[in-house]
Amino acid sequence: MEKETIPETQYNLIVNQRRLDRIADTTAIAGVSITALLLVLSWNHLPDMISAFDDAHDFQPFEKGQLVMYFVISCALHIGLYCLSRLPRLLVQPWLITNKNRISQFKIARRSHFFLRIQLVLLFNGVIIGDILVALEQMKELYVVTFEKLVIVSMVIVWGFYTYRACRCQ
Repeated sequence: MEKETIPETQYNLIVNQRRLDRIADTTAIAGVSITALLLVLSWNHLPDMISAFDDAHDFQPFEKGQLVMYFVISCALHIGLYCLSRLPRLLVQPWLITNKNRISQFKIARRSHFFLRIQLVLLFNGVIIGDILVALEQMKELYVVTFEKLVIVSMVIVWGFYTYRACRCQ
């Protein structure tokens, strides 16, 4: 019985993606851990109502308990993206895949998913941390809003870049 071998390009793709997955997993764990630690340590010092910048360009107060809800949503999102990273076939549209471009399409999809995971860790946990620091008067609101907008713009740029590459590789 012969041992099945994986073509070198496919093997390199698998190894590179495992490395990217480890980086994204470590970043998500670190982001969630730092956010949880800051939330626990600062809970008693937080005011009952926290002022946050919303899309209407004004500050709307919310109860500090909502920070926990945002944290749980962030954790659920990271767990969902972790599971999705283990099922790469769900990351691509089947009508874009041919035998000729299969490896390049999976590579593009996995890399865009990697960057999306990193950016969402920054966005969700960064905004929660920023709201905590603003509530404790350790940071100005402008910095949190600027950070949030920069991460969103970078997400759009990365999405556009990888969408362009995916369409070009057809």
